[in-house]
Amino acid sequence: MNIQAKKLELVDLILKTDKPALLELVSHILKQEKDDDWWDELPLSVKESIDLALEQVAKGEELSHDVVLQEIRAKYGLK
Repeated sequence: MNIQAKKLELVDLILKTDKPALLELVSHILKQEKDDDWWDELPLSVKESIDLALEQVAKGEELSHDVVLQEIRAKYGLK
């Protein structure tokens, strides 16, 4: 099911309910989701690591997945 179909399903369920407590709960969840930003919850060290990685990608300094796997296998003697 795609995201638009899921939204329509949820809208239909909301329109069919007569339970004020349920509507309040849905409202609370949606407002909380809107206010929360997962980035704000990350530790500073993680944010700095992500920023550094993005800078490296922008400069073309990233490694491919295959290269990383080769390095790990060589380092730990894996096949």
